[in-house]
Amino acid sequence: MLKDFFLSEVKNAINKAVENGKLGQMGANDEFSLIIEKPKNADFGDFAVNVSSLARVAKIAPPMIAQDIVDNL
Repeated sequence: MLKDFFLSEVKNAINKAVENGKLGQMGANDEFSLIIEKPKNADFGDFAVNVSSLARVAKIAPPMIAQDIVDNL
């Protein structure tokens, strides 16, 4: 399913960012969960992931987390 592929790619990008030390205090063994959603505004694409839950672990702002994920996709 496309959602599963998207989620897998995002998780892989997060793991790469952690390995490269780009996600603040987040470590390789930190647990996290992500939810794939459909954006309210279709201009934002087909899928969205709220990374706010990662901000608590990483101790950096969600926009910075999102950019690090994009950089590793």
